[in-house]
Amino acid sequence: MIDRASIKERAMSMFRMNYWPNVGLFALLMVIAGAASGFTSLGSNISTLSRLGESSGFSEISTALLGVSTILSLIGIAVVIFVQGPLSVSSAKASISVYDGNKPDFRHVFYGFSGGRYGKSVGGMALVTLFGVLGVIIVIIPLLIVFALTVGLSEYSGELLLNDGAYMASGLLFGILLTVAALIPALILSIGFSRVPYLIAEEGITGMAAIRRSWELMRGHKWEYFVFRLSFLGWELLNVLTLGVLGIFKVNPYIAISDGGYHRELVGGDEPVLMGEPAVDEYGNCQF
Repeated sequence: MIDRASIKERAMSMFRMNYWPNVGLFALLMVIAGAASGFTSLGSNISTLSRLGESSGFSEISTALLGVSTILSLIGIAVVIFVQGPLSVSSAKASISVYDGNKPDFRHVFYGFSGGRYGKSVGGMALVTLFGVLGVIIVIIPLLIVFALTVGLSEYSGELLLNDGAYMASGLLFGILLTVAALIPALILSIGFSRVPYLIAEEGITGMAAIRRSWELMRGHKWEYFVFRLSFLGWELLNVLTLGVLGIFKVNPYIAISDGGYHRELVGGDEPVLMGEPAVDEYGNCQF
């Protein structure tokens, strides 16, 4: 059983020890991640404008916007795969390093992109996304088939089951069921694979090896980790209420360092170094 309170207490202590450098480091990681995901959001927004233009009779403008949206969406997908994957490994390394007692090192921002880790980071995080999507699809496809068969049989038999009110009610109920059914495997898989960026950062193992090891590490710890992350809900709500300002100056670094601490305690790796001192290898070289 991992001591959640001790991890959070140490994470907060390490965060406060080098407060402003920690704020700067994790804010930089957040800004880069936000910029990377911005292409996907922008493509989606332009696609919405395209549909509005088509419904308003501006077909030529709508077609042009649709083309721009498609290009930006493709760029967004590429950015997510080739930037956010390595960036998550960089964030994992920074989190563990600070939890271990090291001073924040801004070179960790590029950690997932350097030292032969880039391909492993891209491949590993792409596989995590792929398996997550496949896991959800495997669950919801049978439900979609059952719903389609139910509707088809009802219409074929001429039953009055699907009048307007009943159809809307059944559709709403099915939508709720589908959402819950999709969330459960997505949550289980995301927790099971949550150690992948940390394993790539710490052990330098390949994508599939990191996925298998992450799943094994989290065996018997999934509910524990779920409760661990749920314990930050109050901070997350405060972050929303402050429009993200509190996240920059406290919540995001605190949660990130705590998550790095959970990984450190889970794998039972090296003992954290003395506060404020850099980690060194047996030759006295600084490790970052």
